[in-house]
Amino acid sequence: LWGRNVKPDLVISLDGANDIINGLRKQKLGSFFPNSTYELLLTKPYIGPLVFILQHSQFYNSILRVFARFENFKTEDYLENIEIYIDAQRNIADLANIYNAKHISILQPYAGLKKNKHYNEINNFSYYNYRDPLVKELYKLTDKELIKLHNNTDSIYINSTKIYDDYPGEIFADDVHFVDEQGYKILTDK
Repeated sequence: LWGRNVKPDLVISLDGANDIINGLRKQKLGSFFPNSTYELLLTKPYIGPLVFILQHSQFYNSILRVFARFENFKTEDYLENIEIYIDAQRNIADLANIYNAKHISILQPYAGLKKNKHYNEINNFSYYNYRDPLVKELYKLTDKELIKLHNNTDSIYINSTKIYDDYPGEIFADDVHFVDEQGYKILTDK
């Protein structure tokens, strides 16, 4: 939206994880994740404090995770989420092109794909293991689609999911976010 004022030489998009992982949650296809929460708070503001407490309750979220373990995840149920993400990437590439800016598209790393995990990365994220095979498969399919897309654009595509394999230390604080700036330094160097 502000490209004309900024006049960028370079547009970098580092994303994908939220599109893939949040797509596993039951919500309207292509909608913003908190939409249902906002709608509830706007139509029934008197229950706002209860919603806030539940959303920040470890007990409540643990119950949701237990029930999620019994869901029957099928890859084909989530392919439309990838299409929406790829369309967004196409739009970013087109906008960068309009401003004569180079576009670098980076598929956000995922802790589950790191081969040599630190002790903390193995133990701290084990409660998400139930969905790990599906997320890995969706990452693989997203990577294929991004390769196809960016072979037809002037963008540079980087799949950052493998660049942390040989790093012996702890990189990830959760599925996709870094413990500290070291993760970004490694990404920048690559």
